[in-house]
Amino acid sequence: MTNLRARALVNLALLSLVLGLVLFIWLDPWRKPSPVREKLSAIDPTQIRSLRIEGSKRSTIELIRNNSVWRLVAPLSLPANEYRVAALLGLASATVHDRFPAQGNDLREFGLQPPKAKVLLAEHEFRFGDTEPLNGWRYVEYGADVHLITDVYFHHLLATAPAFVDPGPIGDYARPVGFSLSGVELRLQKGRWRSNPPEDSSGSDDGERLANAWSSARAASVKGFDSGLDWEQTVLVELEGENEPLGFRVALLEHELVLGRPEWKVQYHFPKQAGLRLLALKN
Repeated sequence: MTNLRARALVNLALLSLVLGLVLFIWLDPWRKPSPVREKLSAIDPTQIRSLRIEGSKRSTIELIRNNSVWRLVAPLSLPANEYRVAALLGLASATVHDRFPAQGNDLREFGLQPPKAKVLLAEHEFRFGDTEPLNGWRYVEYGADVHLITDVYFHHLLATAPAFVDPGPIGDYARPVGFSLSGVELRLQKGRWRSNPPEDSSGSDDGERLANAWSSARAASVKGFDSGLDWEQTVLVELEGENEPLGFRVALLEHELVLGRPEWKVQYHFPKQAGLRLLALKN
């Protein structure tokens, strides 16, 4: 018993020593706090009301915010893709890994003279250059310095104007109240969907299903309108509060369904099965 008790006391002492060391390390008064990462700017993104992208090889893209809603105003005039806008607004508070003064350095070495692209958040201009070879960080000139930031913004600057369009073909808040497709008209009348020509009771189900599908529809991508596609038919969508229906041309590709708006100069690309739900009159 004496040996067992002595061994238990030794184990207890060792355990206490280990716990003490762990506690000391955790509460180490000499441990330096993690350095606070410098931000690219002190701009508050929520106060930005305009965004402009300038590139040397394509049209300038401009967006403006009205209340909380962003809209593309040049070179197209359509509701904006909020995801892309939010991503670019994040540039204002991007973490800076390193920086050096712009003055006294040959900016051509960093792809900044001339810059690859420019972003203006209101009046604040950010000039994008090359990436440095070691970490792949992007050179961005802002104010008096050249900053090195993680390269997660530049690919948005290479996107075409249609890529900044809201991927919802009827918008985020519109309510469909009528459809015309495949020779059938469906309209919401006194809270009930009715078909013309009259069919069986499925007209109500068809209308409700189509309304839900169009309200939640989000294209995988938005591109410039291609008149060379085989546009097979047209779908008309009536929206609550609007005098004229929206007309979409339809092209069925091998793996995609495309909705085209030639007057808007854009087309919405959907995976084939998701796109077909926007045209289905029967389950």
